[in-house]
Amino acid sequence: MSHRYQPAELLAHRAPMLLLDEILEYDAQSLNAIVEVRPGKAFCDESGAPGWVGLEWMAQTAGAWFGAHQLDNGEQVNIGFLLGTRHYRGPEHFPLGRIHAHAQVVLFDPASGIAAMDCLLRSSASNINQRVDETILASARVKLYQPQNTAKILDQQTVKYL
Repeated sequence: MSHRYQPAELLAHRAPMLLLDEILEYDAQSLNAIVEVRPGKAFCDESGAPGWVGLEWMAQTAGAWFGAHQLDNGEQVNIGFLLGTRHYRGPEHFPLGRIHAHAQVVLFDPASGIAAMDCLLRSSASNINQRVDETILASARVKLYQPQNTAKILDQQTVKYL
């Protein structure tokens, strides 16, 4: 799409838990984003980030896809839920640097708000020939739920005390 959104426009997350740094592009079936692994960022230190945080980067990339389409349709961005994942494969540790995050729709049912997305995290670095080499660092299929009325769902889960 031609519209360039910022991650904070597409997700309910705020610092320090907003982990995407840039939205590169999106279309009807996918979204590409950038995550900068750097000291001082949530979950990162001077050596990089633990491998398990890759799942959250994937979930936020998938969530940003939902948010972009909600904004494109004149809707408000709603909170979504990560239901689970299958076959997360990733390193024990991500090194410092720039990671390309990709989410691709496998299944999406707008009526129920249920989706499954294949996600990849790639590291890219220019070599001496000015080509970009991309290495797949992590992959997973994530399952998501984007209710139409998040407030109602959350209200049903809240215990009310007198």
